[in-house]
Amino acid sequence: MSPHFLKRHGVIFTILWQVLICFFITMAVIIFLYLCQARDKETIGIVAYLAVILFYYFSIRKRQSFEPIGHCSWKSFLIIYGFSVVYLGIYALICLPVQTITPLPYVAYVGLISFIFVGWAEELIFREYFMGKMMQHGYKPWTAILVSAFFFSIAHSPENLYDIIPSLPLGILFGWLYIKTKDLGIPIALHCCWNMIAWLLKRSEIWESTDIENAAPVITAAFPQSLSYEYYVIYALLGWLIFIVAIFLIAKKIGGRYVAQCIK
Repeated sequence: MSPHFLKRHGVIFTILWQVLICFFITMAVIIFLYLCQARDKETIGIVAYLAVILFYYFSIRKRQSFEPIGHCSWKSFLIIYGFSVVYLGIYALICLPVQTITPLPYVAYVGLISFIFVGWAEELIFREYFMGKMMQHGYKPWTAILVSAFFFSIAHSPENLYDIIPSLPLGILFGWLYIKTKDLGIPIALHCCWNMIAWLLKRSEIWESTDIENAAPVITAAFPQSLSYEYYVIYALLGWLIFIVAIFLIAKKIGGRYVAQCIK
């Protein structure tokens, strides 16, 4: 590599080194918990991502000279994530096959705690730090969005390269929202919601294989067995997106301070 290239793009290598440290911290915590006979994946994930969040605030934010692009409004986060949890909870109770329904306390634990730590940690690293650091060093917003989204997708595909397909556009969307709104709370909320949707769909079974005897009448009436699993997934995603758009439009209509200001 030429000295000019290293001088121009050396900041990216600095960023990637910090991202690798976060990855090693996550792996170290997971290995330690497994050695301690911890087997609940959600609990392991919470502890691992909490360690990353603490490392970010006490090391990266203090030692790396950069200014975040915007702030993090937890009120925006609560508006989007709170209403989405209500929608997804209703969707899960009505639409998922009965045999896949998990006890409500566990669903609340996973949905309200686990996904928050995951989305919070990843958005801090890939949006606030990655993009903020790049833009501070003269990169254009779309360059920062695309580069951070690329490495965000790479981080989600260590076992299956097909995971790059959904992760890349999601990374671009989250980055664009952060640039547009200057509010990290919004991509954090959407990231958490996406993880919850993926978790719910993974816990559901392919619809064609569901036995009528094992399905509640309300489920059979709303989603007949002739409905393919692909359409079942599409309806879940489209319904959630329509729900989110409706929240924004309502907030704009009534003049909500914390959401309407983000979509002017």
